[in-house]
Amino acid sequence: MSLIEILVIIVVVVVLATVGHSAFLSYVMRSKVLEAIKVLEGYQTQTMAVRARYGDIDPYYVLFSDGDDMGWVSGSPGGSSAEKQVSLKYVDTITADTGTSGSDSYILLGAKLQHDGIIANGADKIFVVGLVDPDGVITWKCGQSTTKGDAISTEYLPPTCINTLP
Repeated sequence: MSLIEILVIIVVVVVLATVGHSAFLSYVMRSKVLEAIKVLEGYQTQTMAVRARYGDIDPYYVLFSDGDDMGWVSGSPGGSSAEKQVSLKYVDTITADTGTSGSDSYILLGAKLQHDGIIANGADKIFVVGLVDPDGVITWKCGQSTTKGDAISTEYLPPTCINTLP
């Protein structure tokens, strides 16, 4: 084998390794995003329970429930936002904010991913919103918030999670 042939083989191996590495990183990011979405689904259920119990959606009580001893909540009952520090595999903070969008009120739930070599500060949050229409029906959507920054890139979100949220 000549030197040129060896160099061509080395170049091919390097190109394949680079493509494989970026595909692997994308896979890792998507798995972290899916964990965050699963965590937020639990808080969607908690939101419905809080609404049934109190007749209103209070971010503090969405994040702080009777049987939940995981993490600590900042915010206060009756406030428009709350934040909870958690220690999960990929998620370290859950946020809840309320507001209005047109004639609908909403609760915006966010999950902040832990920073590592893949997840950068400033592009680390996944959001779901519960839009409450005038009839009281809650519709859940996942996507990027227009009022909150730090949303993760849409390339890592599932196709059902590409929505513009309040």
